[in-house]
Amino acid sequence: MGSQVFWRRALDEPGHVAAVEPDGTAHTAGDLLARVNQLTHGLRELGLRPGDGLAVLVPNGIAALEVNLAAQQSGWYLTPVNWHFTVPEIAYILRDCEAKAFAVHERFAATGAGAADEAGIPAAGRICYGTVPGFTPVERLRAGRSPDRPGGRTAGTTMHYTSGTTGRPRGVRRELSGLDPDEAAELSTLLPQLFGITPGPPNVHLVTSPHYHTAVSVFGGACVLMGHCLVYMDGWDAERALALVERYRVTSTLWCPPTSAGCWPCRRRPGGATTCPRCAGSCTRRRPARRDPSGKLLRRRLRDPYWAGREKAI
Repeated sequence: MGSQVFWRRALDEPGHVAAVEPDGTAHTAGDLLARVNQLTHGLRELGLRPGDGLAVLVPNGIAALEVNLAAQQSGWYLTPVNWHFTVPEIAYILRDCEAKAFAVHERFAATGAGAADEAGIPAAGRICYGTVPGFTPVERLRAGRSPDRPGGRTAGTTMHYTSGTTGRPRGVRRELSGLDPDEAAELSTLLPQLFGITPGPPNVHLVTSPHYHTAVSVFGGACVLMGHCLVYMDGWDAERALALVERYRVTSTLWCPPTSAGCWPCRRRPGGATTCPRCAGSCTRRRPARRDPSGKLLRRRLRDPYWAGREKAI
């Protein structure tokens, strides 16, 4: 067990591209592994121990990935926070998940800082990507820490919260497995393999939706553990998604029915069709089809995705 998962592969193939951010910045597996290990050492020095909670308010990209991998090898409960939530909603989640540390991206500085104050997150436990007043930059937390594999590794897990549409958001804290992180990671890859998704390069997984969604986190996290490259989008655009499929030769992705309709325009574009990747599943129920001979309704929906920010995402 453990021979195929990220931590082993990163040592054997450090030059393999493990993640591509929305702006095109690529991160190799070796670089990502070093960042994850340094972050693990830094958070441990802040006092985080197995069973503690860790929350993140960050966009799609390397920040979400490296915190997730650090938690997965440290026995922490990681809670990704919906960035559409208000300050009181986020503060409630921080208290409820018993977060000992809270990582915030500068894009959400005001909301994150307000929630941290309301929830009483200690100054030492406030970490930022970019500049957030009152928070410690993650670069400072990593600085001087060893990039080597930490000792005493034990499997962590995620603790996702509902959207709270029928009351306050709810999360379920499952008992930690106590497994070695490599073995736990191996088990977590069984779900995508049921869909015929195979381990290792040259597989590429396209992340089109917010990482705080459970299904997105499960499939994306499993794919990176399998040695795939994750390509992130920062917002939905059908043509952009298809271009990324072509550029990076995407082999798997997870789309909801409203966004999977974006595959259709590729059949009508001049120059032929795009080979669409295997879709691992869908997270919402299809609505009854509506006649739309001109395609105007479809194009309008693709321009106004469910997670755009003009309406509250679930």
